[in-house]
Amino acid sequence: MFLQGVARVDNVINSEQRLKLKEAILNAYNSKILTLEDDNVHYKNSYGTASLPDVDQIYEILTPIVSSITGLELKRENSYSRIYNEGSTLTRHLDREGLDI
Repeated sequence: MFLQGVARVDNVINSEQRLKLKEAILNAYNSKILTLEDDNVHYKNSYGTASLPDVDQIYEILTPIVSSITGLELKRENSYSRIYNEGSTLTRHLDREGLDI
């Protein structure tokens, strides 16, 4: 099932949780855990990695909220953190069905 449209939900996570996300991703970048992704097919000029524990904790909070908004029963497949630089791009991934919500 493909859900079309956008739902904006403000203040889903609090400022402390947002700071925790920011710090986790920046720490991963500074520790060289995030890698440059620059294949010009799916992404350009961005750094990313999968499954940072502090980020995954926030996804555990977000998943039931997104599920209630969309009406979909969501199953966590994977998480990914990315830093976009000026000129970065990310095209739609078509490699696995269902990762588009």
